[in-house]
Amino acid sequence: MLTQEKLQDDTRHRLIMAGLIVFGQQGFEGASTREIAAQAQTNIASIAYHFGSKEKLYIAVADYIAGEMSAQIDRFELFLGDSLPLIQSGELPSAQAIVLLKKICRQWIDELFSKRKHHLGWMSFIVREEANATEAFNILYSRGMGRFLSVMANLIGCIKRLPPTDFCVRFEAFALIGLMLSFEHKR
Repeated sequence: MLTQEKLQDDTRHRLIMAGLIVFGQQGFEGASTREIAAQAQTNIASIAYHFGSKEKLYIAVADYIAGEMSAQIDRFELFLGDSLPLIQSGELPSAQAIVLLKKICRQWIDELFSKRKHHLGWMSFIVREEANATEAFNILYSRGMGRFLSVMANLIGCIKRLPPTDFCVRFEAFALIGLMLSFEHKR
């Protein structure tokens, strides 16, 4: 039997998942709370009960996505293991950095197709936030996208023998991530 607390957690989660879909498809302005509640199979008052407002639900969706991204980046960093300090210091040899960069891209693709980690349109949500940044973008960037950009810039810096803060290095890292996100967004 489900407890009241479990039912509330389930409703909250369903609202976040529904918000993810609706906000991803229509953006914040285009999304209606009525449509989100219907998608979550709950009543419209549950949005106010669990989040207080549409704006706070939107932020909760961004927080959920950032958590997913953060977990993925944790897996990438774990995968890099003992190489991580060398990558961060720029001391990893170029050939090894190339191998690791390819492996990270392969891991991303494996997660994308095998594990279906990136489901329910969170890429659409991110792409919309990149185009018209709100407070949610800061959450996405600080907990997810910025961390991934740093890992990629450090690897590319090792390959090019340049600091990860170099404009060209950051640009290449950002472009690579953008291509990966674009591919994922269009699938």
